Amino acid sequence: MIEQQFNNRLLTEVNDCNFDSLPQPDFIISFDGERNPLSRYKDAEWDLLCYAYKKQSSSRVIFQLDNDSENAKILIEQIKLVLYSVIMDVQQNSSARLINVLIKQGQRLKKLANICLKHNCNFNNLRLCKEAMNDILKYLCNLQKSTASIYVKEFTAINNTKLKYGFDNFGITEKEIKKLEKFVKNMESDAKQTTLIPTNIYADFITKSLDYIDHYHSQINQIRQFGLELYSEKFSVEDYRELISHYKLDALHEAVGIENQVSSYSLFTSFQSIAAMVIMCFSGMRINELQNLPINTYSTTTYNGEKIYLLNGFTSKKTVSGLRCTTWITSDKISKAIECLKVICEIHREFYSLKKFFSGSYGKHKNLKMLELEDYPLFPSFGNTGTPQPRYGIPVTEVYQGMNNWVERLLNPINFTKEDLNELYIFNPLEDWESYEDIEIGKPWRFKTHQFRRSLTVYSIRSGLVKIPTLKKQLQHISYDMTLHYGNNAVDSKNFLFEPDLIREFHIERIEHTTELFLNIIEQDEMLFGARGIGLETQKEGLRKIFNSDRKNTEKLVRAGQIHYKQTPLGGCTLETNCDRLGFAYTTACVTCENAVFDQSSVKKLEIVKSTMERQLSHYESGNYFHDQLKVEIASINKVLEKRITLIEAVKNV
Repeated sequence: MIEQQFNNRLLTEVNDCNFDSLPQPDFIISFDGERNPLSRYKDAEWDLLCYAYKKQSSSRVIFQLDNDSENAKILIEQIKLVLYSVIMDVQQNSSARLINVLIKQGQRLKKLANICLKHNCNFNNLRLCKEAMNDILKYLCNLQKSTASIYVKEFTAINNTKLKYGFDNFGITEKEIKKLEKFVKNMESDAKQTTLIPTNIYADFITKSLDYIDHYHSQINQIRQFGLELYSEKFSVEDYRELISHYKLDALHEAVGIENQVSSYSLFTSFQSIAAMVIMCFSGMRINELQNLPINTYSTTTYNGEKIYLLNGFTSKKTVSGLRCTTWITSDKISKAIECLKVICEIHREFYSLKKFFSGSYGKHKNLKMLELEDYPLFPSFGNTGTPQPRYGIPVTEVYQGMNNWVERLLNPINFTKEDLNELYIFNPLEDWESYEDIEIGKPWRFKTHQFRRSLTVYSIRSGLVKIPTLKKQLQHISYDMTLHYGNNAVDSKNFLFEPDLIREFHIERIEHTTELFLNIIEQDEMLFGARGIGLETQKEGLRKIFNSDRKNTEKLVRAGQIHYKQTPLGGCTLETNCDRLGFAYTTACVTCENAVFDQSSVKKLEIVKSTMERQLSHYESGNYFHDQLKVEIASINKVLEKRITLIEAVKNV
């Protein structure tokens, strides 16, 4: 933030101009890390890295349209002027997302410009070209309502530029903008994007909820005896406090806020809420699917020699014959939660058998049968609301109703910060996150059940978004299992039938992420190297022309299996299938691989790996298997780094 403020100040001091003046060709747009000029107004590309909240691979706006006509040159200058106006008007506290705003805005303006090109018009005479305006309307029709609305705002930005610099015929009329706004308003609405849980809040929740479950689990035998005695025919209300002390549950009762026997079941319902959130966090299932889970849902199995953890239940979508059986991949981190929930089911059965507690919904259903414990739902309701769940015949708990209250009372959550807001904008700069009513800086995060599904899917696919070591470790195994099994069409396996909608969401996220990775790698100015990286480097300019202008087409190619790209610890990989290469260290297996792609960031990583291996080498004598293998690995790294230097020198001499 401080550097951004400095750069904005430097922008005016160095260029010696005011914000309302037209830029000269040599006007400095951005600076490098040494505060030297990086991009000037006249350049065909603007590198805007100095406006980034933190270092990112994509920082450039490329001024290139579908053809090189004179009209295209005019349109490029017009786009530059609009973006320049935005930079001049930006508020100092917007630096966290300025780079992404400018890149996305540049893309949208180029799209509008390419429509103008087809009809030989530009932003000076667009309002007079009915064919171009009709094509723009057609294009908006194919967008989501929220995205179409953002495109309309670009015309406002164009008009603001007109007013700022006193142009007479730039942009479209206010009347035309109103027509576009009305058109978009009448489009079919699309719901706001499910909010991604910021990584810091996500890690904090997982850590604290698992700690709470551990503490609860350590006293589960006392809790069982307490609950069974509490709801027995022999129990007397007068003995309640004595019963709590006898089983050493004073601290748990105090934490939950239980004052008397009437609210005693909060000891169980509070745990149900926290456990439900953890299960959704480590499975991605929906709330109605969670409520349908049977008591014996949790199981383990072996698939291709690997142990995986499963939750067996029912989909939320009904078939002709009723709910369909399905399975979710999960983590062993939920095992203690499941054990405690089973004990709570046992206590609930005792509670359920007492007629004196049959009030509310229980009193309305006198003929509810007593279930055997093995036929129980995992989340039976202790409350007086709700209707009997059809599959089980007894009410199940609506954990979502009070879950945030229990989070605040039991987990002492951290508050949502401006850094968390910046993170959301980095993930999706097109979304107006500040308009979300439940997002407020300085206040606890308000969890919603579908956020866990969304966050698990995103962070499993986009591992690069996870910078917090704790969260990486927490999600490591389930992310691996989801990627391995969901990504390999394990849905067709004879042994499993995984939840299809979750797999679909998983694949959509994978396609979007692969598209971003691929576009980012070909946009880099730094030399690409590695066996496949060299090939991409030679094709870089051609690939930019093909893909930069049409992201949707790139996504289609990814979906069709014609483009493959994923991150590795050292760089990237274009292998179509999962890697089965085994090296001395899993990272160095990439070094000699024909599918490997390395960039500038890979250099330091390779040198660190090499340095580590050189230290290990001294521990073994020559002729030892490990000594010889280490030498081979070190030689491979040296070779690829040397080849990179050779390539750079060759380019310089051209």
